Amino acid sequence: MSSKAPDLIVKDLYLEITNISQGVNIAIFIYVLTTQDFLASVVPSNFSTILIALASFLGVVIFWSRYYLDTAILERSFTTLSVTWFFLYVITQGISISFIGSPPRWFLTTSIFLFFGAGFYSLNLKEIRRKQQAGVMSSVPQFVRWQTRRLIELLVLSALSFGCALLVSSHPRLTLPGAIVALASALWQIVVTENYRTFKFIETGV
Repeated sequence: MSSKAPDLIVKDLYLEITNISQGVNIAIFIYVLTTQDFLASVVPSNFSTILIALASFLGVVIFWSRYYLDTAILERSFTTLSVTWFFLYVITQGISISFIGSPPRWFLTTSIFLFFGAGFYSLNLKEIRRKQQAGVMSSVPQFVRWQTRRLIELLVLSALSFGCALLVSSHPRLTLPGAIVALASALWQIVVTENYRTFKFIETGV
């Protein structure tokens, strides 16, 4: 058996768990959209919950694709921290989705979820440094810069979502502007995710 076999097994395990967990989050999303509370909130004078629902859906797409691609590119290693962080991220994402019909709670839990999302980029950068020091990954400055920018962006978006939670709790009429910002941020991150293709990051792997 080759020396890379354990890493390949770990990578496949991460990919499989990613598919399962995000599939569960999609199921939660569909369930929330069919509940009476959500349907009752969809009225001509209130588009907030619809925009929040779209932002949540795009969030699943973004983090599903990014985590999957980063795992494939980096052949992510097994560590207690990375596994623990992954499950905390999945749990907070699911909780965030479950609060689509309650904007203040959604903004708060989304802030926590985005914080864990930012942490993934820190773990990715650590993984890159470790593999470069071991001589199994070449210098990838563009990919490192891209990962660093996403780390900073998600920290900013996490703080922004937390601020929106406070504002919406105190001033409910600000829910719609907050929902517009949330959807615009999600659409922006979808565009950024295209960089995996345009910059050929998928060819960066070890």
